[in-house]
Amino acid sequence: MKLNNSLKIQNSKLSHFIDDFFTHPSWDNLPKGFPHCNLSGLTIEEQRLFDGIKLAWQVNTRKGRISIYKSIIKHISISIIIIFSLLVTNKFMKQNDTTLVPSVNAATVSATLKRLGTGVGPVNVGEVVESTMSGLLHKK
Repeated sequence: MKLNNSLKIQNSKLSHFIDDFFTHPSWDNLPKGFPHCNLSGLTIEEQRLFDGIKLAWQVNTRKGRISIYKSIIKHISISIIIIFSLLVTNKFMKQNDTTLVPSVNAATVSATLKRLGTGVGPVNVGEVVESTMSGLLHKK
């Protein structure tokens, strides 16, 4: 309830400021928090008049121009970050599979045994594991 009353008081002060500004324009009598005031509770006409006052403030005062520059720099920075991220992602997605996973020669167990000899006798377990893993990791 207290928050609602303070919003009503702020809106009545803002409405009073908007009415007075056009009869006695002065940048010294700006409301607290200007230009980032809460406009909810104002009529559409009052909101548009406030936006006009804000635009005039941005064009005619040094602080207003600085706020425009900060806003432009913020939007350009965000755009550059987004574009850079998209370019990096695009480059990453277009890479060949061979750059992500080294190419290997996969062989079946029977081919490995044939290469080692007749298939009778001791088997080098490392070669069997290597050929099996290379077959699992190889992307087609």
